[in-house]
Amino acid sequence: MGMCFVPDCKHYSEKQTCRFFRFPLNKTERNRWISLIRRKDRGPSHFSKVCDCHFIDQDKKNEPTLFDFNINPASLAL
Repeated sequence: MGMCFVPDCKHYSEKQTCRFFRFPLNKTERNRWISLIRRKDRGPSHFSKVCDCHFIDQDKKNEPTLFDFNINPASLAL
């Protein structure tokens, strides 16, 4: 079972209908995702995934940009 790496997202791979994407292997792209996600308590592991709910049109090529903290800045999580 895997949980989405994005702060405050409670989507689990076994319980949700969304797809999950692994972090890119390319270092530049991976660092871009980390910067966009803004998780401060830890970095992603080799097994970390992000659900497609955080991508425009649920497409991995669009980078993860849809987050609660973009809508409500007061919801920034660790």
